[in-house]
Amino acid sequence: MSAPSLQKRIQIWEQGLDRLALEIENRGQEGEKLLPLFERVERELAADLQRQATLGSVNQRLQRLKDQKATQSSPTDRAAT
Repeated sequence: MSAPSLQKRIQIWEQGLDRLALEIENRGQEGEKLLPLFERVERELAADLQRQATLGSVNQRLQRLKDQKATQSSPTDRAAT
């Protein structure tokens, strides 16, 4: 079994937070015992969202580099030299 994709993990964290919020509410004062778990899932979600944003930045940079390379090696540029 392979690890879930980043997008799938984000979805799982979101669903987990929803379930935990409901469970905390349903348990009343006893639900406060679940707060450390809720906080942990929030941190995991934040880390995966940051990772997603960073990967987006990497992809944008790579695309820009590819576009620059394509522009530099275009036939009109070669004819001008």
